[in-house]
Order: sequence, then C-alpha cells, then structure tokens
Amino acid sequence: MRILHTSDWHLGRRLYGKERRSEYEHFLDWLLGVVSSEHADSLIVSGDVFDSPTPPVWAQELYYSFLTRLRQTPCRSAVITAGNHDSAALLDAPAGLLGCLSVRVVGAPRSPQDSVFELPDSSGDAAALCCAVPFLRRRDLVTPACGQTADDILCQYGEAFRAHYAAVVSEALSRRGARDIPIIATGH
Repeated sequence: MRILHTSDWHLGRRLYGKERRSEYEHFLDWLLGVVSSEHADSLIVSGDVFDSPTPPVWAQELYYSFLTRLRQTPCRSAVITAGNHDSAALLDAPAGLLGCLSVRVVGAPRSPQDSVFELPDSSGDAAALCCAVPFLRRRDLVTPACGQTADDILCQYGEAFRAHYAAVVSEALSRRGARDIPIIATGH
C-alpha cells in the first residue's frame, strides 16, 4: 500500500494582493501527477486546505475539481481533515457527496467511531486504518465554567485534547483487532 501525505495547501491565499490561482492550478496538476507516478493508493490531507474560513469561489472550484480528477488516478481513497485556517463547516458540508468519490472529510471533531477510516488496497481490502483528527480548537473540547482561571481552562483543554486522541486511537486498535495492518494518525 502506498500513501501520499500532504497538508497546508492554503488554496486562495494572496501574495501582496496578487491572486495566485494559476500557481495553485499548477500545484494541483503536479500533485495529481505524483499520485499517478507513485501509484498512491490513498491520499491524506492533514489540514489547511484553504487559507481562510471563507475562501474565494475559484479556490473551492480548484479543490472540487482536484477531488474529481483524483478518481482518474490509481488513488482509491482520500482522507481530508480541517486545519486551523479552514472552516470545519465548509469542509463538512459536502462530506456525504464526496463520500461517493471515496473521499472522507472530517472538518469538525467527531466521535471516535466516526474518526477512523479503512484505507483500501488495490483489491479493495483494508490495508490500513486512518485516524482522522482535525485541528482541535479549545471551544470544540472545553466549555469554560464561571470562575475558572485561564490556567484552569488551558489545563482542561490539554486533558481533553489528549483524551480525544486517545479515544480515536483506542477505536482504531479495536477495529484493527487481530489484523496485521498499520494505523496512521493524522492531526493538524
């Protein structure tokens, strides 16, 4: 099984006020070429697909076009998680539709059961498990209580952060069972 991992595309970013659409088009074309030439079975994108929570329409068009064209390569699945620059809601919105393309998207944190995906090999059998954890914002994990200090909240966040990853990994270990397949954990 061959897996290609990438992150931090930052689609839609401007440089000194200059739109960079053609640069991103070249990058995504190049990435498709690498997926094909390396015969990658799966693609993992670990956050910051977009440069802002409200990317320009052209950046979204490039993203969806890339995912559609990915189906024309040897790649059988993709897992995409949100980063700190992404809108979790924007990435999650088409998750059901993208699932039809074998693209799994995790924008907002999910339950451990909904955060672990099987990555198929060329015969369609599970060859690896992917723990897909998006960027975990403090507000996703901790609700401050009246009277808590900033240090208390930070400590609570750290504990919740560790607990979330531990629960996702525990789910992956449970799903793997006696199978001799790797577990890949992602995060941003």
